[in-house]
Amino acid sequence: VIGLCMTEGKEGIDHNLDGRWQKVQTIVDYAKSVGFPQQDLFIDPLVMPVGAVTEGPKLTLELIRRCNQAGIRTAIGASNVSFGLPARDIFNATFIAQAVEAGVSAVIIDTTNEVTRKIVAAAEVLIGRRKLDKHLKALYITSETKSKAKTESASTLRSLVYDGDQN
Repeated sequence: VIGLCMTEGKEGIDHNLDGRWQKVQTIVDYAKSVGFPQQDLFIDPLVMPVGAVTEGPKLTLELIRRCNQAGIRTAIGASNVSFGLPARDIFNATFIAQAVEAGVSAVIIDTTNEVTRKIVAAAEVLIGRRKLDKHLKALYITSETKSKAKTESASTLRSLVYDGDQN
Protein backbone atom coordinates (compact mmCIF):
# COMPACT_ATOMS: atom_id res chain seq x y z
CA VAL A 1 0.00 0.00 0.00
CA ILE A 2 1.26 3.48 -0.82
CA GLY A 3 0.43 6.37 1.50
CA LEU A 4 0.47 9.82 -0.13
CA CYS A 5 1.90 12.78 1.81
CA MET A 6 -0.99 15.13 1.27
CA THR A 7 -4.06 16.20 3.15
CA GLU A 8 -7.69 15.86 2.22
CA GLY A 9 -9.61 18.92 1.14
CA LYS A 10 -8.20 22.26 0.10
CA GLU A 11 -4.89 22.07 1.97
CA GLY A 12 -3.34 19.75 -0.59
CA ILE A 13 0.42 19.25 -0.63
CA ASP A 14 2.58 20.67 2.14
CA HIS A 15 5.65 22.51 0.87
CA ASN A 16 7.75 22.18 4.02
CA LEU A 17 9.58 19.22 5.46
CA ASP A 18 8.02 19.23 8.92
CA GLY A 19 4.49 19.38 7.50
CA ARG A 20 5.13 16.40 5.24
CA TRP A 21 6.89 14.50 8.02
CA GLN A 22 3.79 14.92 10.20
CA LYS A 23 1.70 13.43 7.39
CA VAL A 24 4.11 10.48 7.20
CA GLN A 25 3.76 9.91 10.93
CA THR A 26 -0.03 10.14 10.69
CA ILE A 27 -0.10 7.53 7.92
CA VAL A 28 2.29 5.18 9.74
CA ASP A 29 0.42 5.57 13.04
CA TYR A 30 -2.92 4.85 11.37
CA ALA A 31 -1.52 1.80 9.59
CA LYS A 32 -0.22 0.47 12.91
CA SER A 33 -3.55 1.15 14.65
CA VAL A 34 -5.42 -1.04 12.17
CA GLY A 35 -2.79 -3.79 12.29
CA PHE A 36 -1.27 -3.09 8.88
CA PRO A 37 2.36 -4.30 8.76
CA GLN A 38 4.81 -1.42 8.31
CA GLN A 39 6.96 -3.50 5.93
CA ASP A 40 4.01 -3.50 3.49
CA LEU A 41 3.62 0.27 3.62
CA PHE A 42 5.36 2.64 1.24
CA ILE A 43 5.20 6.40 1.63
CA ASP A 44 5.06 8.54 -1.50
CA PRO A 45 6.69 11.84 -0.53
CA LEU A 46 5.24 13.41 -3.69
CA VAL A 47 7.78 14.53 -6.27
CA MET A 48 6.95 18.05 -7.39
CA PRO A 49 8.05 19.44 -10.78
CA VAL A 50 11.17 21.55 -10.37
CA GLY A 51 9.78 23.96 -12.97
CA ALA A 52 6.79 24.74 -10.72
CA VAL A 53 8.20 24.26 -7.21
CA THR A 54 11.94 25.02 -7.28
CA GLU A 55 12.63 23.53 -3.84
CA GLY A 56 10.29 20.57 -4.42
CA PRO A 57 12.87 17.94 -5.41
CA LYS A 58 15.17 18.92 -2.54
CA LEU A 59 12.29 18.61 -0.07
CA THR A 60 11.36 15.20 -1.47
CA LEU A 61 14.96 13.98 -1.11
CA GLU A 62 15.12 15.24 2.47
CA LEU A 63 11.88 13.45 3.30
CA ILE A 64 13.16 10.23 1.72
CA ARG A 65 16.26 10.47 3.95
CA ARG A 66 14.15 11.06 7.04
CA CYS A 67 11.85 8.13 6.22
CA ASN A 68 14.85 5.90 5.50
CA GLN A 69 16.43 6.77 8.87
CA ALA A 70 13.15 5.89 10.58
CA GLY A 71 12.86 2.55 8.76
CA ILE A 72 9.92 3.72 6.64
CA ARG A 73 9.93 2.61 3.01
CA THR A 74 9.35 5.11 0.22
CA ALA A 75 8.16 5.01 -3.39
CA ILE A 76 8.31 7.84 -5.93
CA GLY A 77 7.11 8.62 -9.43
CA ALA A 78 10.40 10.00 -10.70
CA SER A 79 9.27 11.63 -13.94
CA ASN A 80 7.15 14.16 -12.06
CA VAL A 81 10.35 16.08 -11.32
CA SER A 82 10.82 17.05 -14.97
CA PHE A 83 7.24 17.86 -15.97
CA GLY A 84 7.23 20.69 -18.52
CA LEU A 85 11.00 20.66 -19.07
CA PRO A 86 13.11 19.80 -22.11
CA ALA A 87 15.57 16.89 -21.79
CA ARG A 88 13.31 15.17 -19.28
CA ASP A 89 15.30 11.93 -19.32
CA ILE A 90 18.41 13.75 -18.04
CA PHE A 91 16.49 15.44 -15.20
CA ASN A 92 14.72 12.17 -14.35
CA ALA A 93 17.89 10.08 -14.31
CA THR A 94 19.75 12.65 -12.21
CA PHE A 95 16.91 12.82 -9.71
CA ILE A 96 16.65 9.03 -9.55
CA ALA A 97 20.37 8.76 -8.74
CA GLN A 98 19.91 11.29 -5.94
CA ALA A 99 16.84 9.45 -4.64
CA VAL A 100 18.72 6.14 -4.62
CA GLU A 101 21.48 7.81 -2.59
CA ALA A 102 18.85 9.22 -0.21
CA GLY A 103 17.50 5.70 0.38
CA VAL A 104 14.36 5.45 -1.74
CA SER A 105 12.88 1.94 -1.65
CA ALA A 106 11.00 1.91 -4.96
CA VAL A 107 10.92 4.11 -8.05
CA ILE A 108 8.39 4.18 -10.84
CA ILE A 109 10.51 4.68 -13.98
CA ASP A 110 10.43 4.31 -17.73
CA THR A 111 12.26 1.00 -18.07
CA THR A 112 12.57 1.47 -21.82
CA ASN A 113 14.91 4.43 -21.28
CA GLU A 114 18.46 3.05 -21.42
CA VAL A 115 20.02 6.12 -19.76
CA THR A 116 17.70 5.78 -16.77
CA ARG A 117 18.35 2.04 -16.40
CA LYS A 118 22.10 2.58 -16.46
CA ILE A 119 22.07 5.45 -13.99
CA VAL A 120 19.86 3.54 -11.54
CA ALA A 121 22.17 0.51 -11.74
CA ALA A 122 25.31 2.63 -11.36
CA ALA A 123 23.86 4.55 -8.41
CA GLU A 124 23.01 1.28 -6.66
CA VAL A 125 26.58 0.04 -7.15
CA LEU A 126 28.08 3.30 -5.88
CA ILE A 127 26.12 3.21 -2.61
CA GLY A 128 26.75 -0.50 -2.09
CA ARG A 129 23.18 -1.66 -2.66
CA ARG A 130 24.18 -3.76 -5.66
CA LYS A 131 27.36 -5.60 -6.67
CA LEU A 132 29.19 -4.87 -9.87
CA ASP A 133 28.57 -8.27 -11.41
CA LYS A 134 28.81 -9.70 -14.91
CA HIS A 135 25.17 -8.81 -15.70
CA LEU A 136 25.69 -5.16 -14.81
CA LYS A 137 28.95 -5.00 -16.76
CA ALA A 138 27.12 -6.55 -19.72
CA LEU A 139 24.57 -3.71 -19.63
CA TYR A 140 27.37 -1.24 -20.30
CA ILE A 141 29.41 -3.39 -22.66
CA THR A 142 26.35 -4.19 -24.75
CA SER A 143 25.42 -0.55 -25.14
CA GLU A 144 29.01 0.44 -25.95
CA THR A 145 29.17 -2.32 -28.55
CA LYS A 146 25.83 -1.21 -30.02
CA SER A 147 27.04 2.38 -30.12
CA LYS A 148 30.26 1.38 -31.85
CA ALA A 149 28.32 -0.78 -34.32
CA LYS A 150 25.98 2.13 -35.09
CA THR A 151 28.96 4.43 -35.68
CA GLU A 152 30.59 1.86 -37.96
CA SER A 153 27.32 1.30 -39.85
CA ALA A 154 26.82 5.03 -40.28
CA SER A 155 30.39 5.38 -41.56
CA THR A 156 29.88 2.53 -44.02
CA LEU A 157 26.57 4.01 -45.22
CA ARG A 158 28.14 7.46 -45.58
CA SER A 159 30.99 5.93 -47.59
CA LEU A 160 28.57 4.06 -49.88
CA VAL A 161 26.49 7.19 -50.44
CA TYR A 162 29.43 9.51 -51.18
CA ASP A 163 31.90 7.09 -52.78
CA GLY A 164 29.56 4.55 -54.29
CA ASP A 165 29.97 0.81 -54.26
CA GLN A 166 33.46 0.08 -55.61
CA ASN A 167 32.70 -3.62 -56.32
